[in-house]
Amino acid sequence: MARASTMNLSEAVAISTSSLWAHKLRSVLTLIGVVIGVAAVIAVVSLVNGANQYVATRVFRLGADVFGLSKQPSIITNVDDWLEFQKRKRLTYDDFEAVRELCKSCKEVGASLGGRVEVKSGLNSLKDTNLRAWTPQMPELYDVDLVAGRHMTESDLSSAAPVCVIGMDPVENLMPGIDPLGKEVRWNNIPCEVIGVGKKEGSSLGTSLDNWIILPLSTYNKEYGNQQNSLRVTARAGSAANMQVTVDEVRQIMRGRHHLAYGAKDDFAIETSDSFLTLWKDISSSFFAVTIAIASISLVVGGIVIMNIMLVSVTERTREIGMRKAVGARRADILRQFLIESSTVAVIGGALGVLLGVLIAKLVSWVTPLPSAVQLWSVMGRPGGGTQRWIILRDLSGVEGREARPRGSVALGVGRDLNGDTRKNTAACHGAAAALAGSKRRRAEASRRGVARSGHIAQESSALGAHHSRHRHWHHHRNHRQRDDQRPQ
Repeated sequence: MARASTMNLSEAVAISTSSLWAHKLRSVLTLIGVVIGVAAVIAVVSLVNGANQYVATRVFRLGADVFGLSKQPSIITNVDDWLEFQKRKRLTYDDFEAVRELCKSCKEVGASLGGRVEVKSGLNSLKDTNLRAWTPQMPELYDVDLVAGRHMTESDLSSAAPVCVIGMDPVENLMPGIDPLGKEVRWNNIPCEVIGVGKKEGSSLGTSLDNWIILPLSTYNKEYGNQQNSLRVTARAGSAANMQVTVDEVRQIMRGRHHLAYGAKDDFAIETSDSFLTLWKDISSSFFAVTIAIASISLVVGGIVIMNIMLVSVTERTREIGMRKAVGARRADILRQFLIESSTVAVIGGALGVLLGVLIAKLVSWVTPLPSAVQLWSVMGRPGGGTQRWIILRDLSGVEGREARPRGSVALGVGRDLNGDTRKNTAACHGAAAALAGSKRRRAEASRRGVARSGHIAQESSALGAHHSRHRHWHHHRNHRQRDDQRPQ
């Protein structure tokens, strides 16, 4: 039966944190890699989520039960479609009245035209102002709120009254510090009286949402009636659940008015908020996926940094691992310690990375028009835990192979022998200490024997050298005497 773990969780956490604290520089450098990786992913995901939410709530600005009817779609993605759409019949004021009268499930129906004009007041002017030629139902369909004055009425529409409602940009640029109600402004040099001021809305992706002027549709047609513009009809269904029923009813009305045969394609476009969002997601999904994937590379690098640090830590602490096993530590205890160390670094680095990523996203939104939104799913979880566990398991398996190396501690061998034994931890400690002491004594004795043997060899070499020197001297003296004896007298 496998023995239960001898180290509780609190002890493992204490040992792991103390080890991280003992190597402050290494821990900080590891944290930097994790923080940068997490911050990059959080910042990119926050900006992507912010862009999606902003487009859904501020750009298209259609409610869940509102849809539009027009000659062609608002967004055209290729030239061939655009050329085909130009051949379609335009929507007229009669089409608007037919839909308003015949659509029984429509709660409200309005019509509009639009363009860009220059607005002036006195010597001040404002260019590129969004002109909205509306029927009285349109402000409610588009949720246009006023801070002063009133919206146009059916009486203004029927009489083509020269009245208008303006946004905050014309007020601030044309009549600063002046009450605009009752004042006259000119759009393309055509005068109108200000009867209302819209609520400030801010900007959308760098474009102001307050630079607009609203006129009665009949007033616009009175001045530019000879232009063949196509109306845009906007309708509200009873509820989001009845949206499809109302859309089908309007489609049948328009197909009948345009005399389309059964099976023929519609020669008009019906757009809902869902169709806008679907088109936006189709356009942006690939770009956002690539952006997030590139940012995730830094997150993977942060995980690899932790794995490498754990690998080096296991290699450097081979002696410590052997001592722990010698005093009774199990393989699971050692594994738990290294896992807690890596998890601690990952959690701390992840938390700091999330904070830094949110701050970066908010800073980008503050400096630039790009919006940001932090969602919970983007900060939950972090990959790499399983890989780290595999690396540590592999390294701990390699420790047993390194125990037999000459540079390894003798305690490692003792620990390995005690791994399956049931002796007490105290006996294991004494055994490991005795083994270490014996090893030291043997190394000291071997060193002394090596020194003594080296001295004896040196003495023998010196004596042998002296003997050879005397032998050469004796031979030289004998040869000299022989030459003297042979010399003639």
